[in-house]
Amino acid sequence: MCKLVTPPPVPGTRRGSALVLSLVAVMVLASLGAGLLQLHTAIDRRHEFGIDRRRALYLAEAGIGEAALAVSQGKSGNIASEAIPASFGGGVYWVEADDLPDNRIVLRCTARVSTAEFVVRSLILPNVNPVTRLGFFGSDGLTIGWGSIVDGYHSGRGDFASQVDPSLAVPSTGAFALIGSDADIKLDEADPAFRDGGPSAADELGSSGEWDTLAADAAAADATETGTNGGASDTVPAAPSSPTYIFGQLRPGSSSRVQSGGRSLIDGEILPYEAPPTLPMVTLPVPDEKLLGSLTIAADRTGIGAQVQTWVEDDVHVTGGARLTVTGPAVLRCRSLVVGDRSNLILDATDGPIHIYSEEGFDFGAGSNLFTPAEESTSRGVYLLVSGAAQERDRVTLQCSGKFHGAIYAPSDIVRIPADLRVLGSVVARVVVTEPGAHISFDRRLGLGGDGWPALPRQLSWQVVPLGDEVARHLPIDPLMALALRGVTPVPSSRGSIESDVEIQYVDGSGSAASYAGSITAFDPRLATRIVGARWTDPRDGSVRTWTTPAGSESTGALAALRDDLQEMRAVLQDASPALDVATLSDDEATLEVTLSVAGLDLALAPTAVQWAVQRVDATEVSLTPDPDLTATRSASTAREYADLAAEARITAAALPAVATNPDAPALLNALNRAEDDAARAANDADSKLALTLSVTGAAKQIASDDTVAFTTATIDATTLVLDLLAQLEALTP
Repeated sequence: MCKLVTPPPVPGTRRGSALVLSLVAVMVLASLGAGLLQLHTAIDRRHEFGIDRRRALYLAEAGIGEAALAVSQGKSGNIASEAIPASFGGGVYWVEADDLPDNRIVLRCTARVSTAEFVVRSLILPNVNPVTRLGFFGSDGLTIGWGSIVDGYHSGRGDFASQVDPSLAVPSTGAFALIGSDADIKLDEADPAFRDGGPSAADELGSSGEWDTLAADAAAADATETGTNGGASDTVPAAPSSPTYIFGQLRPGSSSRVQSGGRSLIDGEILPYEAPPTLPMVTLPVPDEKLLGSLTIAADRTGIGAQVQTWVEDDVHVTGGARLTVTGPAVLRCRSLVVGDRSNLILDATDGPIHIYSEEGFDFGAGSNLFTPAEESTSRGVYLLVSGAAQERDRVTLQCSGKFHGAIYAPSDIVRIPADLRVLGSVVARVVVTEPGAHISFDRRLGLGGDGWPALPRQLSWQVVPLGDEVARHLPIDPLMALALRGVTPVPSSRGSIESDVEIQYVDGSGSAASYAGSITAFDPRLATRIVGARWTDPRDGSVRTWTTPAGSESTGALAALRDDLQEMRAVLQDASPALDVATLSDDEATLEVTLSVAGLDLALAPTAVQWAVQRVDATEVSLTPDPDLTATRSASTAREYADLAAEARITAAALPAVATNPDAPALLNALNRAEDDAARAANDADSKLALTLSVTGAAKQIASDDTVAFTTATIDATTLVLDLLAQLEALTP
């Protein structure tokens, strides 16, 4: 019988099987390690992108600020370009600027930092003038005489005549005017032609300079029109000869109204001021050239003195039918300016602005003439200013005819505008009254430019421009490295403006007018005692921008005196309140404190600056809070940014290994998810309150803005909690 014999195992045939298993295990662990490494790398990249996105946002805001500064200097606002951007803060940016109607400028800044790109857009008004922007404004009242025409235009588009609408019943543009007051606006509807066959009220009262009494009391005028016994008067026409036409906006005080019997024709809106404007004081310049005594102009004469800026200690009197011609640039300070009967004053601002400062007012006699011959579209500006007084005064007499294109500012006085004086521009005073039949037009271009007062650009809107579906774009390569690979070196931010060639008009050390044209880097600022104006050349097409007084420059030499007055006011405040830290107060806050600290004291012994502050500023009129729309817009944007950060943290937390392995992790993750939900809800509420803020007015706007800020704060708090919980979860990860 055969027997099957199984050979014994050969020693060493199973050796190496453990090695295979070990290799498999190593490969599995390596794969897990690579996955974890990739996950952590992705998390790090998201964190890095979040940080870079915020840095890019801050850089974009800085770019908008740099462009606004360029605009305030008279430039276009364009900064660098995409091909050769400007460098700042470890990133690069460029700003594109576009001019819009009515001198508005839209700025769009693109910023790139490391891995992120952010775009911000802003709409600004350059160098808003705090006085002329008010149009025709009387702080204690404004009266429009019967048969007047009130309208507006923009001289940057041409003169008034070229913008007249022939379809209207009166010679008017039918465009936006602005008349306002801290008190009532009175539309006097008593027809001055109330005598059949006899002289009109305008003739009787106008010749004596007392026609304003007709406009002073509308109720009395109505009584005259209907008769004292309530019956019809046979001296009153059955219908008004010509109604009053107002095209534009009427802005009475917050608790005041527009007085009208319904005869005036208003094409516009009535929008009361929420808070009355605060009128700045007139600061008198201190010219080097001072003429002692008075100056009488008895024959035709051009100019006052050899220098651009002249101080006549006493009166300037144009008499005997003489003609005084003042050509710009010119600054004249005097005690009073008197233009006698049948005399002429010609103010030509073709080649430079004209500022006439009077300490005691202007007096234009009967039959005198006031004329501004410069073309309206290119005029550099004519300003007649009367310094304020501790008491209300009546120091402006305009019994003249002619055409005046410019601004009159007399914050303590009554200004009466006669029918024979065509006024285009702005008149701001304590009381403004127009004679029946007058025609006044608000030139919106004069609302810009800081001549006579410090002025800065005003931001009208601010927004983040989405890039696709996201607020920021992820860059595949660092922008600085990308530029280096192309051999491009970005320009420093301080030299990012595209304009380099400029024409500057200035006053030299001798007090004479001088000019410079060429590169700004070649101009020696030590040559100029003050800058009258500047205009820049746009290198893209060679065009020349309009003349601008750069913000902060000494356009009249009065800013230095203003600083001295403010310093004097602060010194008085410090003496009155030694415990108060005056150095930390803004000018508005210091002025407000003065009005409170000197209450009940003898103002006659106080400095002029203090008298002015007490007279013009009331505690309820000084607004130290930011614009509600701007506050709400920026708050809602911040809320959305923090909510996005919380959402990213939620995604990061869910992917952490500790969530599946550590028993403490689920509770932390649930708390994190609830906090992220709270952040998202608060951000949505902030967006809703922003929309409400932008759609309402008055007290409701401020309440909605405050609610937006509150929901933004809640979003930030919730996001902070999310990040804290994420840190705790990351600490649990082995």
